[in-house]
Amino acid sequence: MQVKFRRKGEIITQWVGDVPKEIVAPEGFEGIDLTGYSVICIRGGKRVPRIYVSEARKNFPNSVIVYDFNYTNGFGSGIDLPENFNCSRLRFYKTEEQLEKEREEAQRAIMIALSQEIVSEIPGIRTHVGYFNDCVEVSPDQEAFCMDWCVKAKDMKEAIDGVSEMMPLWKEWNRRALEVYLHLSGKENPGHGNIQIHPSPTKNDTVGVCYSNNPRRWVYFHKESDGSWVEKNKEEGK
Repeated sequence: MQVKFRRKGEIITQWVGDVPKEIVAPEGFEGIDLTGYSVICIRGGKRVPRIYVSEARKNFPNSVIVYDFNYTNGFGSGIDLPENFNCSRLRFYKTEEQLEKEREEAQRAIMIALSQEIVSEIPGIRTHVGYFNDCVEVSPDQEAFCMDWCVKAKDMKEAIDGVSEMMPLWKEWNRRALEVYLHLSGKENPGHGNIQIHPSPTKNDTVGVCYSNNPRRWVYFHKESDGSWVEKNKEEGK
């Protein structure tokens, strides 16, 4: 639980482990606001005994004590309340971590809705929400895939424009990858998303097509000056 209190005119926040049941925050809140109370903060290392809280209580009978001692002494962090503690000034709050999580969840919900809209509007594609929930990553629903050639879209227009630009390249490399796979693997069509292309032909002039996953076997293509791709060599184990 996080606790907020005043110390020398400053507002301090820290996490504590042991919270009296009288002030446990209700569900949905992880912060206890003690800025309306007189608070004494005690910190110490492994040699500080628990009796220090008792001694502090004698000197400050009407104050809330927030303590934080080293666990090697068998005594961690928490809050000690004075007798007849008055809860009238007690407030609870959502921590910055909670608020950030809520913001992330709201942003993810927006991207999930966009992802579903893109799938319904654009044929022949797959989507998933980006790692940071800041975009939808659109890739082709075909046999060949590459980790670095997806379209990153924050709205429907970006998705439509990006897919329109990339689709010819996706189809070109899917045909090339299928030819390699069917010719060299001795197997039938591998199914969608099972032939890896690496690195991306949008960024490199030498690109590999993996036609066997166990063991790993690759055919490499090199981009010529006229823009055509020529098979270069075969390698195993990468």
